[in-house]
Amino acid sequence: MYKLVALDIDGTICNRNFPISIRTRNAIVKLMEIGCIVTLATGRIFESALNVASELKIKSPIISSQGSEIRDPKTGITLKRQHLTKKMTLIALEALSTWKHEIIAYHDDNIYANIRTPWVEEYSRRNNRNITIVNDFSVLASKKLIRLVAIGNKHEISSLEQYIKKEFENELRCTRSLENFCEIIHPNSGKDNALAWLSNHLGVPQHKTVAFGNGYDDVQMICWAGLGIAVMDGVKDLIKKSDKIAEPMIEDGVAKILENLINTDMIS
Repeated sequence: MYKLVALDIDGTICNRNFPISIRTRNAIVKLMEIGCIVTLATGRIFESALNVASELKIKSPIISSQGSEIRDPKTGITLKRQHLTKKMTLIALEALSTWKHEIIAYHDDNIYANIRTPWVEEYSRRNNRNITIVNDFSVLASKKLIRLVAIGNKHEISSLEQYIKKEFENELRCTRSLENFCEIIHPNSGKDNALAWLSNHLGVPQHKTVAFGNGYDDVQMICWAGLGIAVMDGVKDLIKKSDKIAEPMIEDGVAKILENLINTDMIS
């Protein structure tokens, strides 16, 4: 039986145009009522993930910033943080030295951008956070950044991701939550490593974990989990490697799987 359920947020249980459904909320509440631990595993910053955790009444530690942070939603206390070292940051910035578009950097609860654009302004409004413009990101190298994100079209981002993975395989970890995001994090970060740490922290064996996702950044997490579930309209790489496929988000696919696990006594 399963004891720990990890949920990606965007594209899995909601998005900007589709709030969390009543059916999904009810399924998650029922999980917690019967003793299952529910967590979020998201690329969102902690404050944004916290809004969702509050809506769902999740009180267990949550995974944010692509697994770079695990924090207690009740107290805000950081249980684990995996930041880029100064050397890693400088390597990443060298790889991004010719990048012509937005680059976002995250340090603690602060967000920085290399240029001010309409996209940066909209991102600031969406996250309800001020963004500081820093023309030379090298001055941030010693700040222990949580991650760097390059923004571009999907073809540029795909090429950048392949380049970083090839040239800096052992020095940086590169992933994508969206097609137009190239996210650079510590090699030991990632949702899979964060879920493994949290599972151990909570005393839950790997085979008793369930993970839901829809994006590139969820692939390794669902491969690690005892039961890895992809949302049907997720990326192809995820679909291929999942143990089970949920119906699309707009059809309450996650809720249906959770209800089935509850009804068949697969949750303890």
